[in-house]
Amino acid sequence: MNALIRGPRLNTGYSMADTSSTSFAPKDLVVMVPAVGSALALCWEVGSFLPVGGAAFSYFSITEHIAFAVPALPFAILVASAGYAGFLTRGRGPRAKHANWPYLLLVFIFASAAAYVSRTALFAVVAFAAVLIGMVELVAARESRRTAKMVAGLMILLALAVAQGVDFTRGRLNKEELAEIAVADGTVRAVVFRAGERGVLLYNRPAHRFQFLRWDAVHRVDWDRAPIKPDRAFGTMNLRD
Repeated sequence: MNALIRGPRLNTGYSMADTSSTSFAPKDLVVMVPAVGSALALCWEVGSFLPVGGAAFSYFSITEHIAFAVPALPFAILVASAGYAGFLTRGRGPRAKHANWPYLLLVFIFASAAAYVSRTALFAVVAFAAVLIGMVELVAARESRRTAKMVAGLMILLALAVAQGVDFTRGRLNKEELAEIAVADGTVRAVVFRAGERGVLLYNRPAHRFQFLRWDAVHRVDWDRAPIKPDRAFGTMNLRD
């Protein structure tokens, strides 16, 4: 009788626990996305100091480091939102029974070779991500695999943020135009890496040396800038009248 009342059971491809775990919660979105985005921005700030050296990190206060990380916050919030959306939709389609080992191995080999040739930290993190995903598929139990993938995804995002900060600093120090800093004993041509309340951190590219100058020793800072083109939508200003 019970079997007749309940009727046949439909095979939907995922259990009731899967649907409850992937339900959209606005409060989780409001809390998790800003928290993860802020963590990504701070990791980017930490990574930007790795090519400089750990000692230079202490020249600036925590408040200043947070302010330095603000430019990266919009992109970090976007990445955190995309990751949260991917986590919500994870598992609603058909699941693979085994890890795609040939694909992960190919990604690891390519990323490792690219990291070695280009000396780019981003490719090294991609290789690390391939190894981490393969370990999750191999070691994690079926019941805890979803949580393990979430933790692994967060670790990969944080590592990518650090790597992006490393590569961004390398690009700045090698390609940015040199500024002229007037000091008491002359003029210094260097890249202005960071400027805080106590002083300014410079990179003397010809000498391959970093230098921290206090503001009382700096008289003036000049730097070149490409001409700012006028916006055609608003026209050009006529200053002759």
